[in-house]
Amino acid sequence: MTGSDVHDFSYYKKCMMGGILSCGITHTLVCPLDIVKCRMQAMPGLYSSVGDGFRSIKAAEGMKGFTLVSTTTTPDCFLGMGSHSRRILGSGIRKVRIL
Repeated sequence: MTGSDVHDFSYYKKCMMGGILSCGITHTLVCPLDIVKCRMQAMPGLYSSVGDGFRSIKAAEGMKGFTLVSTTTTPDCFLGMGSHSRRILGSGIRKVRIL
């Protein structure tokens, strides 16, 4: 392996932080909206508006009612472990030159 193929722990830590910043924040903001939207589609008339859905869920279930879909640590695992898996699998694969 050449020097550019070697990744140390700091590389994988950066991948995990990238996952948290890119996907984790987005999921934290979008998933509660998705919960309200899905409930409005599955049970028409349950909420009069999206805002009413947020208020009703918070009153009935608290903030935990918005955490049914995702956690913010999931994306960093995919990015960090994906990079690690590519390195391990890629090191055993011979590069083929295509003409």
